Amino acid sequence: MRVPSILILIMALSLPPGAMAQSAAATSTTTRTTAARPAATRPAAQTPPRPARTPTPAQAAQHQRMRDCNAEARRRSLTGTSRKEFMRPCLRGNMPAATGNAAAPAPRQ
Repeated sequence: MRVPSILILIMALSLPPGAMAQSAAATSTTTRTTAARPAATRPAAQTPPRPARTPTPAQAAQHQRMRDCNAEARRRSLTGTSRKEFMRPCLRGNMPAATGNAAAPAPRQ
């Protein structure tokens, strides 16, 4: 069944600009190149990896404090609220006193 050309014209005018070209391109049997693809579907360009950044002395010190405090909390078998209460001052550099018979390391300067 053939559609009258006036209906095709009405349908074309009711579509957003470029929709007819997109639908024609979608039904095309020709091979498309990457230049014809939208930017979101193009393969990503190969970029060289960025070199690893070295941490600042302050970042390195905080990282070391995190390791030390985690190890001490693990050694003391702290969990939940008691772990949080221990970690907060420990990460600030004020090692809390040991509970029980265990001796705590000296506070950090």
